[in-house]
Amino acid sequence: MNRRMLIILGVVFAALALITYLQSRPTPVETPAADRFVSFIGRDLNMTVLDIQAIRLRDPQTEQSFIISRDADGNWTAPGSDGRLDLDAASNIAKTVVLMPYWQTVELSESPDLAQYGFQPNGVLSVEIVLAGDQGGHVIAVGGLSPTGYEYYTVIDEQPRLYLMERGAVDYLMGQITQPPLT
Repeated sequence: MNRRMLIILGVVFAALALITYLQSRPTPVETPAADRFVSFIGRDLNMTVLDIQAIRLRDPQTEQSFIISRDADGNWTAPGSDGRLDLDAASNIAKTVVLMPYWQTVELSESPDLAQYGFQPNGVLSVEIVLAGDQGGHVIAVGGLSPTGYEYYTVIDEQPRLYLMERGAVDYLMGQITQPPLT
């Protein structure tokens, strides 16, 4: 009988030791979206705010657009617009274009069907950038929202990849078309 009791106590002890181990080990925690690695378009395109000569924000569906450009002194102007340009807002537009954050890229096939990414046919926003000097420019085409609703699908300069661009920056730029910073 003592031997039987000793075996039962041994099994109970082993079970308690196993339960203690399972409860005390660290559990994996999913990294919140805010802690994910983020990159910026300006870094990828080797572009700073000072490199930008002009920006045209255009809604491909309505063809409505808003243009800002630098004059000979380097100050922002709004050619073709009535009213006085809010210079802080123009600077914020340029900073937003350079610092547009994205979470990841997806490589595209040789001839991708971009309609599935909200380009039907041209998307919801086109950001056309002219760089100073002989640096050329860039076109950022924004398609539809991702299934999560937090990012837009974006194509840049016909690169063979799709960017998942943060929604806040894109929504801000789209708002500048409908309500330009003019007084």
